[in-house]
Amino acid sequence: MLDRAAVAKWLDDYVKAWESYDPQAISALFAEHATYAYNPFDAEPVAGRDAIVANWLMNWDASGTYKAHYEPVSVEGQVAVAQGRSQYYEADGQTPTRVYDNIFVLHFNEQGQCSKFVEWFMQPRGQGRENSNGVAPILSVQDIEASLIFYVDKLGFAPGFVMTDEEGNPNFAGVQLGGVNIMMGPTTGYVAAADLPKRGTGVQLHVELPTTMKIDDLYAGVQAAGVDITQTLVDREWGERIFTINDPDGYNLMFAQALQA
Repeated sequence: MLDRAAVAKWLDDYVKAWESYDPQAISALFAEHATYAYNPFDAEPVAGRDAIVANWLMNWDASGTYKAHYEPVSVEGQVAVAQGRSQYYEADGQTPTRVYDNIFVLHFNEQGQCSKFVEWFMQPRGQGRENSNGVAPILSVQDIEASLIFYVDKLGFAPGFVMTDEEGNPNFAGVQLGGVNIMMGPTTGYVAAADLPKRGTGVQLHVELPTTMKIDDLYAGVQAAGVDITQTLVDREWGERIFTINDPDGYNLMFAQALQA
């Protein structure tokens, strides 16, 4: 029989899985045919354990930029209601960006796995969606591990998740800087050999720096790291200080920060 202690442990494991983005830890939370709805009006919730794991890994948050705690408030039969708060921060892990108060309605099977997850959330009055970024490009890269090192060590991104194949080699990964998420996948099976030189043609990724970073400092680091700079640091008439670079696969990124008044 489901009790409050079991639900509290499940919620703690839920937060730990969120913090680690370990696919096995996420999978252990849910029943094989579980459904996961991010809001009660979701007409097409994520269906199936494998799909839930994949969805979590496609919508990740950079390590150190969030905290959460949830606890059960009601348990009846195999259904529990939990409440808690999710707090998000800038890349420094200190500057708050947004907060949500959450209610979870959780259905469990006899094995203690969640078979139906429905989330309700509320933001404080006056906090809108200005910090939300619902678009994350997936770049086809020839060497995921090398790209991760480039983005983290040379461009200042925070490492996100890494998925591996059966041999332990990275086959999907992501990085984050402020509100910008970039994911990376393989070229094999997705990009024809003849099209490899065309990747990124006509597309530029705009990376708005968080207020905790200074674009002049980042530019100095990028120069020192020998990155391919395609536009030196300059003030633009639209009110941003910018520079642009090419990554190892030829994708062009513009780093930008609002000019100080």
